[in-house]
Amino acid sequence: MIHKNIISFPSTDGLLLHGMLYDSGNSGCVMHVHGLAGNFYSSTYHETLSQIYSKLGYNYLVFNNRGSEYIKQLKNTNTGESKYYGYTFELFEEADRDILGAVEYLKQNNYRSYGLQGHSSGCQKIIYTLSQHKLNPDFVILLSPCDDIGLAINNYSSSVFANKIAEAQAGTEILMPSDFFFDIPISRATFLSHFGPASKFNIFHYYHPDKPFTELPNNPSKTLVIFGEKDYVLDFDTVVNVFGKIPNYTIKIIPGSDHKYKGCEDELGIQIENYVKTNSFSK
Repeated sequence: MIHKNIISFPSTDGLLLHGMLYDSGNSGCVMHVHGLAGNFYSSTYHETLSQIYSKLGYNYLVFNNRGSEYIKQLKNTNTGESKYYGYTFELFEEADRDILGAVEYLKQNNYRSYGLQGHSSGCQKIIYTLSQHKLNPDFVILLSPCDDIGLAINNYSSSVFANKIAEAQAGTEILMPSDFFFDIPISRATFLSHFGPASKFNIFHYYHPDKPFTELPNNPSKTLVIFGEKDYVLDFDTVVNVFGKIPNYTIKIIPGSDHKYKGCEDELGIQIENYVKTNSFSK
């Protein structure tokens, strides 16, 4: 039986983060890192994957990172103060603090091993964290990793997007105008953190395959990459070619699935179960 427990833990810089632990009494745990403005309760595949991981010897932890939803207050357990976060105010280079906090939570609760799973831009957060810290997950699973910068350039054109970067660099306001970027609320600091010239966010270059995936070689873990056949963020020929050249990476495509796997949760679970079993990660 799986027990669902609401849990909380601090990031390494003290932000109190909340999530849900699907606890089936296993000694391993897979943690999930949601994507842009996501949360731990809206994805339709969590129930399915909690059952799959339970069979494989892992509990399943889903949690809100500091980029959850658009605007929300988070309390700092070190200072007692609260600040606004959410995607609107998120700085990508701080993403590792949330993942490391989750890893520490697992250690403190006596888990002997763990896996990392991310969805959409949560995949960039995982790869960035692995490139900056010596972690040892059993495996990494990337669900629909996307090239957000390439997607933005493809939508706006290179020149228009360059003008947006210049406007953000020259400005002094906290929030950009409401129609500045895909009609989503975004602060100037967040826009530059994710899309500016010094961004650490630009990891997957599907729209610019001539650029190397500089962070990926720093991930020594066996990694499964899954896409939905109807994913709107990529060119499959380019993506399959790029990931196919990276050691330790396996890529799978789920027919009929979109970016979020809605209606294809069972097939997603089957692909993950087969991969974990084949690579002898199951407990």
